[in-house]
Amino acid sequence: PALQLFNGLFGGFSHSKLFINVREKASLAYYAASRIESFKGLLMVMSGIEVGNYQKAVDIIKEQFQEMKKGSFTEEAIDQTKAVIKNQILETLDTPYGIVEFIYQQAAAQTEFSLEDWLGRIDNVTKDDIIEVGKKIDLDTTYFLKGTEGAS
Repeated sequence: PALQLFNGLFGGFSHSKLFINVREKASLAYYAASRIESFKGLLMVMSGIEVGNYQKAVDIIKEQFQEMKKGSFTEEAIDQTKAVIKNQILETLDTPYGIVEFIYQQAAAQTEFSLEDWLGRIDNVTKDDIIEVGKKIDLDTTYFLKGTEGAS
């Protein structure tokens, strides 16, 4: 749950650091987001940028990542992120596919918990928990995919 909150604050939602700082304030990206690949233990950042904005965007992404690790986010942002995550969970479980996905994820992770437990775990995450999980995340790979349009 702490990693879910870290991701939400960092790049998971429209109120996240990546969306606000890379896309909105700096106008460097068509999108800037992060997501968790829980089975592989990855936090991935994706951003749609123009080639000329590469270094600026990477610098801001790295800066925002360090800000997250230092705890530069408010209790208000945490509360907003918790509300959005819980809403997403409830929305997902409102469809047959979502229920199957919930059961599948638990089977694959060899764990079992109820919806109430999951929502409670989200509610119980503290700022310190988010900072602690951030300390376990390290930058590993930067991959830049660009087209060949205009190349000779």
